[in-house]
Amino acid sequence: MTVMAPVACADCAEPLRAEEDVLCRWCDDNRTRRPEDYEAPARVWADRAHEEPADASEKASRDAPARAAS
Repeated sequence: MTVMAPVACADCAEPLRAEEDVLCRWCDDNRTRRPEDYEAPARVWADRAHEEPADASEKASRDAPARAAS
């Protein structure tokens, strides 16, 4: 089974050159120079892990008191 190499940069979707693997040279250089721009802080991911999407009935029950007061 042959695995096809990616044809576009994983970050910017520009076409890759033959010597480039997954990221184009520009995106690879940016990630090397400023890795903090590409890594989400652990605190942000921890906060998002505890969030649960609100379904329509839950949202309606939260908004009902506000509508009744107006």
